[in-house]
Amino acid sequence: MTDNNTNAGAAFHAALQDLLTAIASASALSASALDSSVRDLHQTLVNLSAANTAITKAASRLYNVPLAAPESAAQVNAPAAAPKPHHPAVPTSFSPTGLPHMDGPWIAGNLYGVVPTMPLQAVPDNQDKWFAITRGKYVGLTKNSAISINAVTGFAGALSEKFGSQSEALKHFNGALVCGAVAINPS
Repeated sequence: MTDNNTNAGAAFHAALQDLLTAIASASALSASALDSSVRDLHQTLVNLSAANTAITKAASRLYNVPLAAPESAAQVNAPAAAPKPHHPAVPTSFSPTGLPHMDGPWIAGNLYGVVPTMPLQAVPDNQDKWFAITRGKYVGLTKNSAISINAVTGFAGALSEKFGSQSEALKHFNGALVCGAVAINPS
């Protein structure tokens, strides 16, 4: 985890240095060259946004977890469609208090908008990495790092940890659940 944070910090620092260099170089450009550079940068940002939207939609469909990535400003206020459950016991919507109308089973591989009332149950797995999200927008276990990041980004005290197998992640999550350390952060 520390190596990832160090690498992310180094990458951010390098990107910041590149940005500062580009700004310094831009001050020496003619007005037309600067205008052209700004148009190129804008097009790159538009392409990046479109790619991010496509990836987010694909992840949302694949893992049945709604992710926020509107295509346009018009979609920001549009109501979200209810996701289709991939397990019959998984709630498709939550009551205003955030409590689902469900007693279980609580399954690994699903994220929940409430703290589970019982330990998560294992699903067949090929021993890939798993993320245990014990505090965030959603809680549970997922194999997808992007979904894990979405569940904790922007929430103070949110926590997602990576494990080498489902059994390790389950042990951690269920241990945190027993200790009362699993919590939903309000959005």
